[in-house]
Amino acid sequence: MPLGPEESQGEFSMWLFNNGGDWKTDGTWSINSDKNVETLTFMKKLAAAGLTQSNPARTNRADAFDLFKSGKAGMVVGFSPLAGDLDKDGTVKYAVAPFPSNDGSESKTFGVTDYLMAFKKKGNQDAVKAFYELYYSKDQINTFIEKEGFLPVTTSGVEYFQKDDKLKVYLDTLPNARLTPTDDPTWDKVKLAVQQNLGGGITGDPKATLDKLQKSAEAGG
Repeated sequence: MPLGPEESQGEFSMWLFNNGGDWKTDGTWSINSDKNVETLTFMKKLAAAGLTQSNPARTNRADAFDLFKSGKAGMVVGFSPLAGDLDKDGTVKYAVAPFPSNDGSESKTFGVTDYLMAFKKKGNQDAVKAFYELYYSKDQINTFIEKEGFLPVTTSGVEYFQKDDKLKVYLDTLPNARLTPTDDPTWDKVKLAVQQNLGGGITGDPKATLDKLQKSAEAGG
């Protein structure tokens, strides 16, 4: 359960999404919502019961992956490149499953947001449109995704990658992908505050930790 300073917002997202929580609700920050407090409190209980690694508040994602690769952890929230590494090493027998939801609803997965950007310049529109149409054409985007070992981002891609049985769980969960609010200019600062402070909810008070993050977000990060 890596809640250290590298990617704790990603780990926490998986847990809170599947407990019915979110970072924002109806356009307003809801970091300290009852659902999110419940989620972090549950995670703290897991750690206190000795069901996680010894120091989740300081563990980074790569450290958690290494524990799983070495057979010292029974389960980890991973992604397809980790599975690729495990296949290459061939030392760990593993299976991939969707993240369980608290209410039994369909599993939500954490989608990473990247952006393609272009200069907003008069006369650029046709060139930008042509580039996007080329980039997202079936042959181009699916070849790129396949070579890089990523997951598809288009409907045609989901259909194309059905040929790979190893990707079935990922493809089945993709339609339920949830995102962090990267379109909010405040998010970069909020994310940094989460990375630096969320672990305090495991070693200290979950509600107080999320209350502090909520105030920081409302103040602009």
